[in-house]
Order: sequence, then C-alpha cells, then structure tokens
Amino acid sequence: VQGDATGAAIGAEGLRRWNPPELGMVFPGRFIPLAEQFGLNDELTRYVLEAGIGTLARWQGDPATAQLRLSLNVSVQSFNTDDFARTLAGIVDVHGVDASKLTLELSEHVMAQSHEHVAGRMAEVKKLGVRLSLDDFGTGYSSLAYLKTLPLDEVKIDGGFIADLEHAESNRALVKTILVMARNLGLAAVAEHVENIRQEAFLRAFGCDFFQGYLYGRAMPADAFIASLAEKPNGGPRHIQALRQSA
Repeated sequence: VQGDATGAAIGAEGLRRWNPPELGMVFPGRFIPLAEQFGLNDELTRYVLEAGIGTLARWQGDPATAQLRLSLNVSVQSFNTDDFARTLAGIVDVHGVDASKLTLELSEHVMAQSHEHVAGRMAEVKKLGVRLSLDDFGTGYSSLAYLKTLPLDEVKIDGGFIADLEHAESNRALVKTILVMARNLGLAAVAEHVENIRQEAFLRAFGCDFFQGYLYGRAMPADAFIASLAEKPNGGPRHIQALRQSA
C-alpha cells in the first residue's frame, strides 16, 4: 500500500495471510506466535521471501510494472540467524530480481539486540542492494545515537500516531519531529494507516515521502493489485492498493 508525494503508486507491502478452507482467513497475530512456538518461524520467513521475491520477479518481467517496489516484513528472530543473508541472496539470485526494489521491514525490537551484531547483519543484506526499513517507528527501543549508526533507508511512522493526528497535538508534534529527524538523517519517511485526506494533507505539508493505508485501498491479491494499476494508468492516489499474499 504505498504511494509517493505526487499520489503515484510506487509499490506495495506484502501482507501475510493464512486462508485454510476449514478456518477461513487467519491473520498474523494468530499464526505467527504458533510458528514461533513450534520452531517454524524460519520456514515461514523463507516462504514469505520466496513468495514476495517471486512476485517481484514477475513485476520486473513486464515493463509496465518493472519499477514497482515491494516491502516485506521480517521477524527479528529470523533476521538474526547466521544464514539469513545467504538464504536471501540465494532467493534473489534464483529469481534474478533487481534487489533495489525490495525493502525488508524490521520492527524496533531489532534495536534491542547487540549493536555490533545487528549492524553486521544489516551490512550483509545491504550488499545485495536490498533496502531496509525500521517499522512502527516511535513505539519502542530507538535512540538517535543508535539509529544514525545503522544502514537504514527509511523509517515507518507507527500508525497509532497517524490515527490521532487530528485530535492530539502531542501526536502532531511527534510526527513532525520524526519527519524532521528522518530528513536530517537522510532517511525516507513512510506514514502507515493513513485513512483520510486531512491526515494525508498534514503529512505532505511536513515532508512525508511515502504513504499507505485504507485511504488508498484495502488488501487484495497480487493479480488484482496489478489489474487496478492497469485500469488507472496515471496511478492516482485513490488507486493505490494493498498486496495480500496468502499462505
């Protein structure tokens, strides 16, 4: 669900969904803890990478969609494994994608890990050309001293701050501070959970780079996402859609 400051669609965030016939749609909050509990987190992460990078390869095979970006969430647990970068490199190589169009999103929990360890893992991933994003920024462990030493490309402002922009002056001040900080550190800023044009206008006015949320559309399968772009060749802001990848 991502568009730029001009309103043009630039890509999507891949969302994990499990849709077994006997249960119906199951959201990550239910199945990810189970995967972690039973030691299946790495297998789930590999599936997400395979599915996401395979989708990106199909996009890049068509000139009409070759410039689209895709963001994928990766757990800190999987990111910290010794063979994560090697696994990622293998999948990128098999599909032959331009890795600069792939963004991996990490939660702020990564900041609670050993700085040397995290920086080393990030450097390995960056060598592949992959972009790195700090998700849900402002909710936890980040410090400016730590943040500026990591090879991040963007920060995603936590959606809880966006939701209360119209009603809480403290949230408006915090979001403005995050946008200034990102600009000063040379990081792109992404606002998530943008739901109305008043929120969007505020974010644009203070220099937000990218936007996603229900204002632009709800989650949909990858083929429907591409079809929606084909129907709206100008990529207007009301035609950006979310990408849903079902397990």
